[in-house]
Amino acid sequence: MKRILFQGDSITDCGRIRATDETNGRHLGFGYAALVAADLGNCEVGAYEFLNLGLGGSKILDVYNHMIQDIIEIAPDYMSIMVGVNDAINHLETKRFESLYQWLIDDVKAALPNIKIMLLSAFCDEWSEQKFPGVNKDVKEKIAVTQQLAERNKLPFLDTQEILDKALKEAPLGYWTAPDGIHPTVFLHKRIADAWIKTFLEELK
Repeated sequence: MKRILFQGDSITDCGRIRATDETNGRHLGFGYAALVAADLGNCEVGAYEFLNLGLGGSKILDVYNHMIQDIIEIAPDYMSIMVGVNDAINHLETKRFESLYQWLIDDVKAALPNIKIMLLSAFCDEWSEQKFPGVNKDVKEKIAVTQQLAERNKLPFLDTQEILDKALKEAPLGYWTAPDGIHPTVFLHKRIADAWIKTFLEELK
């Protein structure tokens, strides 16, 4: 059985129940991670173990600081990371974001040379800009850097900003995100999950 780990901030966390020891991460929350597990776990029954260790409020430095216990000791076969919006909200300089992210990738791959990693972008919209004036410019910088890191390290990249932008052609913003402009509704989580599975099957597996 292959192990899939979801890492990231509150969008990945999405209400997962905290646990300890051997149960840690097995409650998948109520977002895209759970939807991926439900769909992929039924398409390929018994093939994967799914773990979610996303943590609300996480920035790239937090993911790096928790790397030993929350990535390396778990030793996943596959891992996806979605991070960046909290770095933008907290004004982390984009070059620093890039350096920390590259260190994370390097250190994880050094410890787990066979791991396969997918990078997910952050996203922003008009409501995130209203709540945090100026944040969208920074989020877009973080998106660009995440894509560059994926290309540089030959990792699959999932552009959630593109997913949201396409979805907005079908329904208004309130259908897809909460009023904070940061957290997806179940409908956007489903779009992200579908794209995650497609990317996994075509580029990562």
